[in-house]
Amino acid sequence: MITIILLELGDKTQLTTILLSARFGEALSVIIGVLVALMLILGITVSVGKKIVEFLPVRTVKQLTALATLLEEGFCSSKELLV
Repeated sequence: MITIILLELGDKTQLTTILLSARFGEALSVIIGVLVALMLILGITVSVGKKIVEFLPVRTVKQLTALATLLEEGFCSSKELLV
C-alpha cells in the first residue's frame, strides 16, 4: 500500500499537496489529509473491484483493464501530439 501511495503522489496529487501546504502552512496536516483521502479512494476501488469479480470472470476483468489502459495511453499520446 505504501508503494501505491508513493507512486500516486507523482501526479496532480503532489501538486495539490504542495499548493495546500503553501496556502495553509500546515504541511503535516495536509500530508495526513492527503494520505487518508488516498487510502479511502483505494479502499473504495478495492471494494468495487471485489464486487465486479463476483459478476465477471477474472479473465474478462483483466481484458477490460488492459483495454482501458491502452485507450488511456492512446488518448494521452494523442493529446501530446496536439500540443
